Amino acid sequence: MNDSTVHVLGSNPRDRRKKWSVRRIVGIPVAALTVSGVLAVNIPTVGAAVANWYHQYQITRPAYEAKYGRWVKLNIPAKFLVNGIHSTLLNNGEVLIMAGSGNDQSFFNAGTFKTLLLNPVTMKEQLIPTPWDLFCAGHIELPDGNVLVAGGTARYENLTPANAGGSMTIVNNDTTQPWSLPKGTIFTAPNGVEFASAFAVTIPAATERPGAIGGQPTVVPSQQNVWVDAVKKGKDSL
Repeated sequence: MNDSTVHVLGSNPRDRRKKWSVRRIVGIPVAALTVSGVLAVNIPTVGAAVANWYHQYQITRPAYEAKYGRWVKLNIPAKFLVNGIHSTLLNNGEVLIMAGSGNDQSFFNAGTFKTLLLNPVTMKEQLIPTPWDLFCAGHIELPDGNVLVAGGTARYENLTPANAGGSMTIVNNDTTQPWSLPKGTIFTAPNGVEFASAFAVTIPAATERPGAIGGQPTVVPSQQNVWVDAVKKGKDSL
């Protein structure tokens, strides 16, 4: 082989076409393998996306919504956000969402209890004054449309108490007036142990039940429960 042959090699158009063809033939399978590898790695993600899309498509069909209804996330302004513990659909289409303290002891301690009235069509929101903690209460809608709420939270549980505590029943035998006792009222047990009430409580006046003809009326005491904590720490107050 002489020098001219070496210089000419590869400069011939036919030679260049052959080289190009070889590179193309080799490059196509490599590209195909790369795409296949990407798809293989992402098959779970792609499959989940397709499944989610199809699910959303199904549940938004008019026939499906007419039969099963539909869940929709509502954008409620921050000042009306409540941690809804109970909710009920009223007969006028509005939704009463009761949070009470919303499972937040700081709200309970501050006496901040919330209830939201929401119109899901017009998105009109209104906070309803709530006098006590409705968290974990029971409720039922009455035939006349009113909602009866019973119970709630009287006190958050203390898992590491330093003072003995419990529920105390106060009995009022006075038929002339109710008793209004402030938070911190001291009660003394027969053995001298003192307990302080955890919150204010009102005990209605007792009532009188007419007795037999010529007999004295019977006094029916009223009563109310209140949580109390021992004034002194330790087990001696149990």
